[in-house]
Order: sequence, then structure tokens, then C-alpha cells
Amino acid sequence: MNMKNAFLRTFSLVLTVALLTACAAGCNKETASSTSSQKEASSMTSSAQISSEQASSKEEAGVSQTNEYVKYTRLLGRYLPNTSGKGLTLSWTCSGFEFTFEGTAAYLNMMATGGNVLVGVFVDGAEKHTSLLEVGTNMKEYILAENLTEGKHTIRVLKLSEAKHSSLILGNLRVDGKNIQPTEKQERVIEFIGDSITCGFGTLATSAAAPFSTLEEDASIAYPYLIASHFDAEAQIIARSGIGILGDSGNGTETMPEVYEYAAYKQQNSLFEGKQFDKMTKWADVDHEKPDAIVINMGTNDWKYHNDTAPFVDEYKKFLKTVRKANPDAKIFVTYGNMHTALHTTIKTLVEGMGDKNMKFVDLLTNQTYDLAGAGGHPSAADHVKMADLLIDAISDTMKWK
Repeated sequence: MNMKNAFLRTFSLVLTVALLTACAAGCNKETASSTSSQKEASSMTSSAQISSEQASSKEEAGVSQTNEYVKYTRLLGRYLPNTSGKGLTLSWTCSGFEFTFEGTAAYLNMMATGGNVLVGVFVDGAEKHTSLLEVGTNMKEYILAENLTEGKHTIRVLKLSEAKHSSLILGNLRVDGKNIQPTEKQERVIEFIGDSITCGFGTLATSAAAPFSTLEEDASIAYPYLIASHFDAEAQIIARSGIGILGDSGNGTETMPEVYEYAAYKQQNSLFEGKQFDKMTKWADVDHEKPDAIVINMGTNDWKYHNDTAPFVDEYKKFLKTVRKANPDAKIFVTYGNMHTALHTTIKTLVEGMGDKNMKFVDLLTNQTYDLAGAGGHPSAADHVKMADLLIDAISDTMKWK
């Protein structure tokens, strides 16, 4: 197959950060020369190329990597548009993207930072991931789907392991085919705020005694994704193992009130330019869909305050007000109670006393027992179904969703 036919056959999205940063500065002569050399390159994976049907509508020079993904895919969850020239970054649980194309295969260059990442690929609307990928710390191409029948297909890619341990950097996306397009946005958006429970900690583990592993953390079988799937809603998940309102049950130092407003947790700080929180990208500054409903499951890692609840109540009240200020029209569901119960009455009383008619407490203890057979004594996949069912009932009743 000659290069002309190869070009017509293969659709490539190349996310070249050097072009982004250089052209943002005005594309000086040195950059222009580099860009010219790239245009002349014969390699399909090292030059900014698109299919012939779309070539007339795209400027090849100075194209933002974010604009590439925004234009040709639908981004899901929170994402970091650009970090130190390394690529569009996914940090939070179940962040990802979705697209359609006409063809037989799709491939994605990506890499993890900080540790391996578990990635789920969902083909043609499958409820369960079609494949699971273990992404390592070197940029390489992974198979999203191959040997598909000729025709139109949908690909969804989700980061299933949590932000605490690693981020995912996206590189070149290509398909054997044509007409790559973003899927239509979902009408409903649900934001989930929580800790390891919300991350799906250890959902693939075979024993409660199993140590934590990112490769056993499948958020697509945890309660947030189950709820979002039930309502055909986009899930925006802000969660991290060990995190609390006032502290951290592990050796971390951040609290949820400190990290909630950012697009990519602390990876933007610790793994890239050494930025401080006040210089990091805030989610409010990134174009995104506002949530219709918000589920908050915090307090499990604040159990030590059960004898003196005043500090916890003060901070949680402030945080609930912060969430409300950022999302004035959303219905907020505050839940608690399947791992620890020490703060059950405290949180229920706090929510009921907020005076917010669009905020309610959902009791995870209602007619439920949990086996906690996931890694480290966390909820099992079966437990997550129970939690999802309780919250689905509450959300359906309040939102009038089916």
C-alpha cells in the first residue's frame, strides 16, 4: 500500500504539545521550521494529519491537543487540558473519552505517570468493558479494538484506577477507517465526591485481606458508575483513597476541601512543574457540563472525630457550602454508612440542619448489610450494587428520573 492510500485509509490524531506551546507564543521561525519538517515527514504517527474528508476544515499548524480531543471525541469526567507539554491528562476516576468512527480497528498511544493505570475499553455501548488494559509508564500504542466488522462503531475509554496512585497521559489516537466523531453528550450529569469507596477500591480483589493494587481497582463496577449507567448520565468523579474532610487515614496530607476544585488532583503539582495549588488548573476554568445531581460520600476516613465531632461538623458544613456555591442548581445527596458508622448520626443531623431544600441525606444502612469482601475490607462488587440501588431510588424520587 503506497503512502497516499495509507493516508486515506488511516485517520490519525496527533497531539503535539510542542506545536501547542510554540504557536501559543506566536510560532517563531525556529518553530515554523520544525513544523515544516513535521509536515514533510512520511511517518503517519509523527505528523499532524487527518482524513481527506476533514482536511479542509482544520489548520494543521498550532493545533491544541485539547482541541483535537474536544473536536474529535467527547471527553468524560474531569480532565487536565495540558500539563508541561506532556499531553492531555486524565487523573480522576472514570475520566476518559468516547467517539464513533467508520472502520475496523482503533489504537491509542498513552502512558501512566506515578504507577500503572487500569484502563477499560467499551465497544459499541457494551455495559461491561470489552477489554482491560494495564498501561505502563512508557508511551506506547495500545489496541482499543481490532477485527471489527466494517461499519460504524463506538469506542469509550475510561481510566478505572484512581488519582492517588497515577495519572494517564493521552497521545496519538488513530483508527483503521474514517469519519471519527464525538458521540452526542448525555443529557444528565452526576458528580460523585468521595474516598476509596467511591473509587471502587479493591473491587476485583479475591479476598478482603488482599493488599491494594491499581490493577484490582475497577471503578466501572463501583456504585458511581452503576448509578450513572442506570440513568444514562455522565459520571464526574472526584475521589481518592484515604481522603477525608479533616485529614487522611493513610500517609497523605490533602483533604477533600483542598483538592475538590482542581482538574487533576495533585499530579499536576507533584509530577509535572512542581506547581503549587494556587497555580494549578481549576475545574471551574475548564469548559464542562455542570452536574444535575451530586452524590457526596465522605466521613469514613474521619472516624477518629466521633468523640469530638465539632471540628468535623464545622469543616463538613463549610465544604457542603463550597459544593453548593459551585453548583447552585444541583440536587445534592449526602450519603454514609457502609464501612464505618461512627459519624452516622452526626452527618445525618448536619445535612438536615443545613436548611438547603435541595440537599438530602441518604442512609446506606437502610435494610442493607455488606460483606466488605473487597481488598482491605472495602465494599465488594456485590456491596456496590446494594449501594447503587439505594441511591438510585433516592435520586429517582427526587429528580423524577427513571
